Formats: sequence, structure tokens, C-alpha cells
Amino acid sequence: LKKATIWAEKSVMAGETVENTYVLAKLYLKTGNKENAKLFAESSKDLAQKQGADTVKIDELLKAIQ
Repeated sequence: LKKATIWAEKSVMAGETVENTYVLAKLYLKTGNKENAKLFAESSKDLAQKQGADTVKIDELLKAIQ
């Protein structure tokens, strides 16, 4: 998971998308970093809303983080 988190961080640094911020948030949650998980889940939701995309999975993730 640590290596996957590093790759996801690099992807987000290259350019934030709904998908890569969501994946990074999930990885942070799985590794116990709830603070960053919430930050990137909220970022993913903001990006999705701007694009008019579905936010159901992101909302579920945010509930799991709390």
C-alpha cells in the first residue's frame, strides 16, 4: 500500500483528476491517514461537482472517513 500511495501522490502532483484524488484518498484511509484521506476526498468531490459527475462513491468514502 505504501508504494501504491507514492504512485498515487505522483499522479496527483502531475495533475489532479476526480479519479486520482479519489484513489489517493482511499489509499490514505487504508493506511490510517484520515486527515489526508478527508482532504483528498473533498478535493475529488469538488472536481466531480465542477464536471457534473456522480459523487455517490465519493460521498460514501467521506462517510467512511468520519
